[in-house]
Amino acid sequence: TFRTDPLDGSFVYSNPAEGILNAKVSKWFQEAVRGSIYVSEVYISSLTKAYCITIACPVLKGGEVIGVLGIDVKVT
Repeated sequence: TFRTDPLDGSFVYSNPAEGILNAKVSKWFQEAVRGSIYVSEVYISSLTKAYCITIACPVLKGGEVIGVLGIDVKVT
């Protein structure tokens, strides 16, 4: 479901669907909302129990942050 405020931390899409419900308190989300690209250290995912990194970047329109794109990348 698309939210009216894409900066409230709600997900438009999440895979797996059982992921976190809201990203507002996550460091990666907060950094991207401020306009920065965020790359985490390697950590163990609480969902997959595998090593990964999180990469997040702001989605811009006319220089304004209108959303955040975040992905977890498995590290092997």
